Formats: sequence, C-alpha cells, structure tokens
Amino acid sequence: MVKRPIIVSILSILVIIGAIFEIVAGGMLLLVGITGVKSSTDIIAGISILLIILAIFFLILGIIGIFVGWGLWKGKNWARIAYIIIGTLGLLISLTSTIMSPTITSILTGIVGMVLPILIISYLLFSKKVKSYFR
Repeated sequence: MVKRPIIVSILSILVIIGAIFEIVAGGMLLLVGITGVKSSTDIIAGISILLIILAIFFLILGIIGIFVGWGLWKGKNWARIAYIIIGTLGLLISLTSTIMSPTITSILTGIVGMVLPILIISYLLFSKKVKSYFR
C-alpha cells in the first residue's frame, strides 16, 4: 500500500474541520430560523424560512464535507474527484464574485483567494504520488 502524502493528510483534516464548522453554523441558523417562524410579523417569518433553507444547505454541505474528508484520508478516489469538482465550483464562484465587484481590493483578494485552491486542485490532479495513493 502506498503511504499517504502529507499534503493529503493536512487537506483531509482541514476538510473535516471545515465541515464541522458548516454543521455548527447550520445548526445555529436552524435554531434561529425555527424561533423566528413563530413570530407574529410576516417579514420575520419569511426571513426565518430563508434561514431554515440556508441552514439545511449548510448541514448538507457539512455532511458531504465529512464524507469527502474521510474519503481523502482513506485514499478513496471518489473523494479526490469530489474535492476537485467542489473546489472547481468554488473557484468559479470566487471568480464570478471578483468579476461582479471589480474594485482593486476585490480583485486582489479574489486572486489571492484563488491561488491556494488552484494549487491544491493541480496537486490532486497531476501529482504521481497522489494518483498512486488514490488508486
């Protein structure tokens, strides 16, 4: 069996930590949303329903993140592919938000924020050590 590359170990731990934060955030949004639905004002009830939908989205992302992090740790190729797809979608969202708000600050932040994901995705796609670990 091929030894797990250290970058994959770090990445899988970070993915799991991020997923835990998403689950916690989703739980908090769900609590706020549920208490707001009981409000007598229509506008607060409407916002609360949106919070509940956002909470469900965060909870689903968190659960997926736990599975992807575990899969990366165990050398599952589906997890590598899932991370590449999710990372690419994140890059596209980041690129879109940078283009939509073309200030010098947002452009610089967008570029800096895209460098690390591009490096990680490239590493997962092209490194021979990584490819052999995920087979």
